[in-house]
Amino acid sequence: ELTDTNTAGVENQSATGAETGTNEIDNSQNAIIDTGDAVAVSDTVNVVNTNIVNSDLSLEIINAEEGDVGDVDIRPATEIMGGGDGTGSSCTQSCLSASGYNVSNENEATVSNDIVVSADTGNNSATSSDNALVATGDAYAVANVVNVVNTNITESDLIFFIFNHFGNWGGNLIFPGEAFMDWLLSVTNTQTEGGSGNGLSAGTFVSNENEAGILNNISTEANTGDNVSASSESTIVTGDAQATTNTINVVNSNHTGGSVFSLLVNVYGNWDKTIYNLPEGLTLEFFDGGFLLTASSMGNGDSSPAASVSNTNLANITNNIST
Repeated sequence: ELTDTNTAGVENQSATGAETGTNEIDNSQNAIIDTGDAVAVSDTVNVVNTNIVNSDLSLEIINAEEGDVGDVDIRPATEIMGGGDGTGSSCTQSCLSASGYNVSNENEATVSNDIVVSADTGNNSATSSDNALVATGDAYAVANVVNVVNTNITESDLIFFIFNHFGNWGGNLIFPGEAFMDWLLSVTNTQTEGGSGNGLSAGTFVSNENEAGILNNISTEANTGDNVSASSESTIVTGDAQATTNTINVVNSNHTGGSVFSLLVNVYGNWDKTIYNLPEGLTLEFFDGGFLLTASSMGNGDSSPAASVSNTNLANITNNIST
């Protein structure tokens, strides 16, 4: 018998800034202001009250700038699931095989995030009697907030993968092979009467009680403007300005048998988003600059003696995010 009682309070206050702007040249014959790029990134990850029984949880975030990375291979992040070849965790192949135990989880969590991220290449002033040029770089302000709160994982695998790329990307995103995806999606929970066949056994009792309050206050703004160029020949060239907030709240999540795979891709630049040979059963959502891909499966356990899993969760999440 395994009993977990957790109470947690988490408060994060973070301010991140990058600035190449606010430059001034006054009364010069030839005034030239050329700012570089400004990239400000804040990653806040809260993993609170996590109870893992014969399971695996993986969370990975990769941030890269133009020229820093070529291909991105996500296969290592999926190794904990195995590849349908008997490697890695076996829970998706025979969940709740170690049966006859009782698991009781009671979780209470309060999480507060106050995150400010700013990037600025603007607010430049050039004054000349002849030629004046103001050229700003790109400004990227990104806040990633991930709250994984009150998570109870019994005989399961969870993988969360986030990739952010700033600037144009010419690389490839390498997924697991077709055999892995087919294996993952083929693991079903088709329980038969009497507990025989696939799925959790009929003797498995699962009770979940969840209560959550989530408040997101989010504002976004990016600036490469507010520039002044004064001369007989004036030129102002501004770069791109992009402010992004990614907020993921995984709250009061109870997993008994099976697996979850989630991939979030953000490219702040140009990238061919074509995806070939996407297996059926995956959920794919495109948005400006990226996509979210998710897949899940239930357990494939055999008929087993009785097991009991009880989860009680209370969570309050407040995200105050300004980019």
